[in-house]
Amino acid sequence: MEKGLIQGLGYVVLATDDLDAALQFYTEVGRFRVSERREKTAFLRGGGTAHHWLRLEQAARSACSRVAYRAVNEQALDELTKRLDDWGVAWAEGGSAAEDRVSRWVRFHDPNGMEFEVYIDMVELPLNGWSTGVSMQELLHVGFYVESAAASERFYSEVLGFKTSDRVEGVVSLMRAENQFHHSLVLLQSSESIGKLDHFCVEVESIDDVMRARNNAVRAGMTLRNDLLRHSMSGSMGIYVTDPKHGNSMEFCHGHCKITDPDYRPRSLKPSLDLLDMWQTELPEIPIPAAVPSL
Repeated sequence: MEKGLIQGLGYVVLATDDLDAALQFYTEVGRFRVSERREKTAFLRGGGTAHHWLRLEQAARSACSRVAYRAVNEQALDELTKRLDDWGVAWAEGGSAAEDRVSRWVRFHDPNGMEFEVYIDMVELPLNGWSTGVSMQELLHVGFYVESAAASERFYSEVLGFKTSDRVEGVVSLMRAENQFHHSLVLLQSSESIGKLDHFCVEVESIDDVMRARNNAVRAGMTLRNDLLRHSMSGSMGIYVTDPKHGNSMEFCHGHCKITDPDYRPRSLKPSLDLLDMWQTELPEIPIPAAVPSL
């Protein structure tokens, strides 16, 4: 099978009209640590030694302004620019470890207007950070709204080399990168909110970490868009906490599967409650036998 160009999700950039409020939410509720703060920008780290998983930027209005993926290598980034040219997609190149905390990057807008970045390397911190009570392992995926799931799937397959893991009746596509997690990208077809971020997901070490994150969010008065559930496609257990400023949700999950079979073929699945949450499956009726007359 042809190797893709993308290793996995690197970080998410949120523009915010109140940097202090955003920092409070993503440290208190999101459990990120601040790795660096400037006058109008803050970098927040998750698990491991990567400089940041989240970048907050002071702006006139709050929205997701960019998502960034790690390239497999330098050659993959070169190949990406060729494919963008073939598709007639304009792109820009840059990168500064001092300014961006990532080296060479390529940025472009996808067919839905979402800005994407693909970069080579990120600055590393010398040690894992101190515990925040929720042990983060991976920044897994983003999900955002698109005009056409099929058209967007084709773009991400042919241009970035994502592979389709599953589809939900042509209105949702879940796509994976080279790290093999079931999905690094979720495309949600909608006639509204095109290009808007729906959620981003962090994989945590255990179900106990999911529940600690949940109870911490509830104590802070936050809204759970989805309480504890288990996705039937990826097998992950998690919760979704709504960001009151930006409107997207942050998903804390555990147990997200990988697809390692080189011959795997994507499934086409019917929408249902138990697709989102397998615990919603209706239980079978238990028959009650008729009373036996006593002798």
